[in-house]
Amino acid sequence: MVMFYQATFKKSEPMPDDFFDSKLGYLRGLAICVAWIWATAFLKPLGYRITMMVFFPFLLLTLGRVRWYTITLFTVIGSVGAYWIFTRVLRVVLPLGPFDGFFRPIDDFLESFISMFG
Repeated sequence: MVMFYQATFKKSEPMPDDFFDSKLGYLRGLAICVAWIWATAFLKPLGYRITMMVFFPFLLLTLGRVRWYTITLFTVIGSVGAYWIFTRVLRVVLPLGPFDGFFRPIDDFLESFISMFG
């Protein structure tokens, strides 16, 4: 509430002289908002992992100047890794989708890998 008040009613600082807004910046902002709405809408129908496997690359490509291996790493960690940590370690129930059987070998691998150290 405080941030909303400050952003709405408080006098803002002047923009630096070298600042310029661009149509590309506005389009990127709009694309990020659309991606969040899409991810929220499809989280239950597609499940967490599939939704995040679409959301993360789109988000990173929208931000621009991201290398392919960074996109791949964030996508795998953000979808498969985060799902495993939330469901197995933190015991949080995340939505399952119709294609979650595809991830069964990955889940089994992670379980066996972790059990070697536990």
